[in-house]
Amino acid sequence: MLGWLGVGLLLLSSPQGGKADVADLLARGRAALRQARSVVGLFGEKGAASFEPFELIKPGSFYTRWRGYEVFHNGERGLQYVYDPKRNEYMAYESRMPNVAMVLFGYQGFFGPDPAMARLESSGARVRFDGRECVRARVRGISGPTDVYLDPTTGLVNGWSLRSGRRTVVRVYRRVRLNAPVPDAHRAWTPPAGARRTELPFPGSELGAR
Repeated sequence: MLGWLGVGLLLLSSPQGGKADVADLLARGRAALRQARSVVGLFGEKGAASFEPFELIKPGSFYTRWRGYEVFHNGERGLQYVYDPKRNEYMAYESRMPNVAMVLFGYQGFFGPDPAMARLESSGARVRFDGRECVRARVRGISGPTDVYLDPTTGLVNGWSLRSGRRTVVRVYRRVRLNAPVPDAHRAWTPPAGARRTELPFPGSELGAR
């Protein structure tokens, strides 16, 4: 999974002092997500020149664009597609949940209980992350130590940093909005006319059926 996430830049954050109640923030964020019909925003590697859009849509559908590919998950049908618009080719495979859940770490709770977030430490330090004041909370036991950066007001995730061996992957979320409109086509995607299905990952692709 982490192979196509890429290696993030090392996270540079400076403590701003004080501790925050992580459980309270998580409860606030989850309450907002439970009531939301959709979650949209941008995500990318820390320091990237451009960020990619993502959309989470109840009941469990998902859309994102990643390095020229488009990834769709039709929740009711349990199918996931990876589409290459340049080649007009796609892969399709069964998936109860998007295998890009780690990309959206912190927002997979939009689909239901999130056991990963339940393992957050009870208190977090106030730091600056991506130019914003956040509460940093530590998750244990998920592919190595993971720091999750929560918005101190909404409890939504502004980003995360995963250290695995010598690598550090840093993911940032921006312009996250709840209940924003999304195209109907992203709710139930079907292959475009003339698209060819391939069973193998696209040449040079870091994506592939898992």
